[in-house]
Amino acid sequence: MTFTVRDLRNALQADSRIDDVWEHKFKLLCGPRYNFETDVVHMSCDQYPYPAQNKRWLSDKLDEMIQLATVHTPPPLCKADFCSQENRTPISLSTHVMLSKSELSKYLKIG
Repeated sequence: MTFTVRDLRNALQADSRIDDVWEHKFKLLCGPRYNFETDVVHMSCDQYPYPAQNKRWLSDKLDEMIQLATVHTPPPLCKADFCSQENRTPISLSTHVMLSKSELSKYLKIG
């Protein structure tokens, strides 16, 4: 299953809880499945013998991720000086380089 976060946000626009904070949380929940360069999420599953079962599992996981991203979680309590309200910043997205298999093979040639 491949989709862009923008398309998902447009599909869910009727929900008033969908905003920039939701989008950031959703991208964090996607983890390595999210490609920051193309704004595409790629999810797959080969856990079950039938494709319909795998699609159902993916659909359920996507619904769970959407629900988790909409839940408002208060910032953790921290008594240290460096955790003051004005110093608190959001978690940044991982911007590691995504290489295709052909690009990766250029770097991993042996001999």
